[in-house]
Amino acid sequence: MRTGLARCTASRDAAASGPAVARATRSGSLPWSLIGLDQAAAEADPCADLGHDRPRWARLQSRLLGGGDHLAPDRELADALAAVDAPARALARAGRTFVISRAAELARQGVGQFLVLGCGYPAPFLDAVHDVVLPHQPAAVVVYADADVSVMAHARALLTAPPPAVIRYLRLDLAAPAAIASALANLPVLDMDRPVALMLADGLQQLSDDQAHRTVALLHDLVSAGSTLTFSHPTLDSSDAHVGQELERAYGSAGIPFHPRTRAGLAALLGDWQLHGSGITELELLPPAHTGPATSSRYGVSARKSLYTAAESADGGPR
Repeated sequence: MRTGLARCTASRDAAASGPAVARATRSGSLPWSLIGLDQAAAEADPCADLGHDRPRWARLQSRLLGGGDHLAPDRELADALAAVDAPARALARAGRTFVISRAAELARQGVGQFLVLGCGYPAPFLDAVHDVVLPHQPAAVVVYADADVSVMAHARALLTAPPPAVIRYLRLDLAAPAAIASALANLPVLDMDRPVALMLADGLQQLSDDQAHRTVALLHDLVSAGSTLTFSHPTLDSSDAHVGQELERAYGSAGIPFHPRTRAGLAALLGDWQLHGSGITELELLPPAHTGPATSSRYGVSARKSLYTAAESADGGPR
């Protein structure tokens, strides 16, 4: 039996020679943008599981957003979701658009530090966070983070900007609070004594209630007062019960966690974060798509870290 080190060494040797990538290139089973960058990801982390044989969250989102960074298993799941939930693609786009628009708004208000958690693959016809931030804050710091090693290889290759902007990349799993705390403590480009805008397109829906509460609370504790939290999140508040059942079945069969939440559930999830800006709002679909009891919908959430806790703010401040 080979040890873990031997298996990783063998994987590194295979990645360096690139036969799998060469075969994929000849067969056309990988889109062009995944070929070289997935090879680079494998070389950077020989033990990384790129998951080409099953759907992966980032590739699924790329498919729903109209991008090209997906494989057959991702396309099959995206089609299954759209068959169950007609506006699935429009909802994915609305979520990403909301986060990008909010980033631009915060930059106009003077925020110069952004941490994009679960950044995913770039999407066509949608700006990245730094694209909308830098016109207002040319020296902004933008850190892109994701748990997917392939996503981070794409980010390093495609999400760049010249000085004085600072763009950095961080492999980070939202389900691992201790790792988040350690990573941010060792990331000198972010000044945690100044406000940081935390941006999440839709990663929280993959976390159980316990995981999500721990992660959101930790993020609140790590940043300074004035920092903000922005994310989008699926909900079944206005949907028939069978829609949620079918979505859970589709995601479950693919091994992808799916945790839609109610408006009240999202408000509870925020803990000491204070609603800010538009608060919790149902997102408008552009272009308009069919919605109704037979479809899901999506909330956009904007919150801010106050000087006081939620209870203290309700009472007019600490006593």
